[in-house]
Amino acid sequence: MSCFAQMSDAGGARGEGQPQGGHGPFLRQVRWAAWWVTVFVGVTTGLLVWMALRATFLWWALSAAFVWLPMELFGAFRSPVDAYPPLTQITREYVPRWVTFALIYGAVGLGGGTWFGFRHRWWLAALGILLGWLTTHFDVTYDAPAVKQENAKYKWYADKLGLKRVSAKLAANQRKRESGYLHS
Repeated sequence: MSCFAQMSDAGGARGEGQPQGGHGPFLRQVRWAAWWVTVFVGVTTGLLVWMALRATFLWWALSAAFVWLPMELFGAFRSPVDAYPPLTQITREYVPRWVTFALIYGAVGLGGGTWFGFRHRWWLAALGILLGWLTTHFDVTYDAPAVKQENAKYKWYADKLGLKRVSAKLAANQRKRESGYLHS
């Protein structure tokens, strides 16, 4: 059982043609097998829930080092084409940047508040979420490739949800950006 799923070309033929490149759903260079992504997400979620339930830093860090870190390293170094481990790759492809960073910053705030004994640790997590959102808001504002990547994700979701007007608006905005009319 491999950690990698077969590749698909643009026509949908499995394992044939050139690997897809770029960003956005179904455009990644290496597809991780669903079972591997599920295990990775499960372990990560378990560690975050355990942290929220006030795990001590020593036991949490040891667990993360022995369970999560080997998975992360395997994912980072095992892929023949793409150096992103499954969780990073999936969030990069499917989850809006602001959601990903808000969750990461919030988890760091909650962990810090838990391990340093803050009385209002959830407020620190909320502050982390706000900081994550602000960081990505301004990062995307000043980074044209990031705007294009995020726009591709939003358009993909709009297409999947049948929101034709929203999808058309996103496509029009992207064309304006590429022509230089709409600033990133």
